[in-house]
Amino acid sequence: MKLSEEQFDNLVHDRTVMIKRTLVEKGKEYRRNNDPLHNFRIAAKVQNTTEEKALWGFAVKHYVSFLDILNDIEKGILPKEEVVNEKIGDLINYLILCEASIKEKIQTKKENMTQSFDVAKYKELLSYYNEAVKENKEQFTFYGEVILTSYAKYLLEYLKPKFDESSN
Repeated sequence: MKLSEEQFDNLVHDRTVMIKRTLVEKGKEYRRNNDPLHNFRIAAKVQNTTEEKALWGFAVKHYVSFLDILNDIEKGILPKEEVVNEKIGDLINYLILCEASIKEKIQTKKENMTQSFDVAKYKELLSYYNEAVKENKEQFTFYGEVILTSYAKYLLEYLKPKFDESSN
């Protein structure tokens, strides 16, 4: 029997409810200091790797189990629905946790870039540059390059993503 559109919609709804129950409600038992990624940060330190690789290490067991299910299906052996729910759910949840970890790094980088662009230093360099240009000194080339490099880096790494987000 072919899966109906309504059955598919129900499957998606049920899956999102299970994800929320697992990651938000049940996930609280794994948190320390209100950090949903606590276990993966510690695992990364223990394994001397990144949080994402440590996290994926936890997920691999479920991935292998899922591959076993696919191999069994190929042989005509169907899994129990509960097993499918568990294995698919585990993989989705680990991918969401990995997404959270990666997005946290992206956000941290954006915040660090904002803080690292020192406006006062930029204004100071700009004033040296303007003074050097007025006096027609060779220094203006050096200061100009520093200013343009700093400002271009700021524009490319900080403002461009903000522009891209606002144009969507």
